[in-house]
Amino acid sequence: MCSARFFKCPNSYCIPKRHECNGIWNCPGGPDERHCVNRMCSGRFKCHNSSICIAQDSICDGIFDCIFKDDDIFCSLPICPTNCVCLLYSISCQNNITQFHHHKIYPYVVVVISISWKEKLTDILKQFHKAVVLVLSNKLQYPCQKEDSVLAKGNIINYLDISHNLIKYLQRNCFRSMPRLHYLNLSYNSIETLVKYSFNNETNAKLQFLDISFNQIRTLLSKSLYRLKLLTLILINNNIIRISQDSMEGCFMKNIIVDNNKICCLQQEECYATQNVHCHYTIVNSKALLVMLIAGFSGMVLGISVIVVNTLNIRGLSSFNYRATITTVAIGDILCSAFLLIISLADIIYGSAYFEYEFLWRESFLCFICACLHISHDLIAHFSISILAFSRLQIAKYPFDSKFVEKNAPSFVLRLLLSINGFSCLLSLIIIIIYWLLSHRVQSGLCILLGNVEQSVFTLALTLGTITSNIISLFLVTLLNLMLHFSLKKTPFDTSKHQQTRPNVKLFNSSLANHVYWVTSSSILLVIIARTTDVHRLLMWLVALVLPLNTLTNPFIFTYGKFMYVGCCRER
Repeated sequence: MCSARFFKCPNSYCIPKRHECNGIWNCPGGPDERHCVNRMCSGRFKCHNSSICIAQDSICDGIFDCIFKDDDIFCSLPICPTNCVCLLYSISCQNNITQFHHHKIYPYVVVVISISWKEKLTDILKQFHKAVVLVLSNKLQYPCQKEDSVLAKGNIINYLDISHNLIKYLQRNCFRSMPRLHYLNLSYNSIETLVKYSFNNETNAKLQFLDISFNQIRTLLSKSLYRLKLLTLILINNNIIRISQDSMEGCFMKNIIVDNNKICCLQQEECYATQNVHCHYTIVNSKALLVMLIAGFSGMVLGISVIVVNTLNIRGLSSFNYRATITTVAIGDILCSAFLLIISLADIIYGSAYFEYEFLWRESFLCFICACLHISHDLIAHFSISILAFSRLQIAKYPFDSKFVEKNAPSFVLRLLLSINGFSCLLSLIIIIIYWLLSHRVQSGLCILLGNVEQSVFTLALTLGTITSNIISLFLVTLLNLMLHFSLKKTPFDTSKHQQTRPNVKLFNSSLANHVYWVTSSSILLVIIARTTDVHRLLMWLVALVLPLNTLTNPFIFTYGKFMYVGCCRER
């Protein structure tokens, strides 16, 4: 008979239990190596990574019966420090009175420390060198010391949670001596920049989960996340404004959770973003850029020339009221041209680097100036065209009163139009200030404060307001022009059909460009509200097609068309 510590070879001698199922025949015929696959150890201790089963009284007896000696480790429970809670080899300290001896080694496997402990992380881990799970929330500021490792070599850390600390900066290769690290939580700190090789696969090959959310990260430098092979990356609630194109070089991440999909542009795996931005490297494409440049320069030249022509009243084109109103329209066109030029030149200057500096551009002062120019142009166009239609109707219905007003009160008209310009600029400035206070960043690189509810509620409200003003202006101008049409038919002057038709044709031409602009822009904005994707592309169509068309058409309809008509008639 053999004792419980031994295996009885059939009709032969006894062998130690550790020799059973060790891959070597220790009994004649090898009965000690039978039935070893998927072996269950009912009521006995099963050795790690083997099929050896040992009796309960063989555990912690000073004799190593398992191959990896796991039957005689963690046999003596350490003394729990004062004011801590210990359970087997787990310890939790959440009382600031707790005192740890600097030179004492604590053999705990699971360590949770939430006290104001001024020790550096390196020193903490030297005292808990057997820790597999470590949770620290002790106002830690500097987890790394220059280029040195955060931990001593040979550590077995698998789970590291150093969230809710005061960490501001991660050194290069900060976690390079943590080869077994699977889980790393750095959330709720004050990290501002991820430098080169903050994390890389060569030193953190087994890292599967990385959480660096709720920090103050503004910049992802080159190779800051280098060749990581992660299951999950969480990078939300930061203020990232600059992302190097090679910041995630060679990375493979199965799940990415971020604030915006700029990082998703670098990674093609499953990426979940709370805000969508386009992945293009430029603000607009090459064709749209060419159109915007030509329209910007041409619109600027035409707008200035319109102001000069109407100010000097060359060839006696029209009354003071008409010329002053057209001058106001030209000022709005100049603002729109300046907007197109700034966006085009910004695209040329940034080029392929726009991907890296997009957020800096969108929160820049110049981008907000562009947004102000666009809103001012829109408001000036609405007010001026409506006043122009109303004044033409007044002249047709009350010709004698209109002549008296034009001779005696030009200053009133001038003050009215200057008030329109001033009010439009002031209102646009107020909108910009409110938007900046709410967002601090324009939603699109085109610097237009329009979009859908996914971008912001204020943006949606502003877009709906723009559509509403377009519809109101469209209805009002159409109504006034129809009234003018019927008034011209009833007038006792100009009884010939030719004289009645020409004002109607001029009337139709003068309102056509603005009708096209209002209808088209409203249609695009309605599509933007209905869709959650390609918002930037739709805005680009609005900027590169609709705005240039309106800006370049107005001077020819309101000024140069009439200029050529008067010149032709005088020659005849």
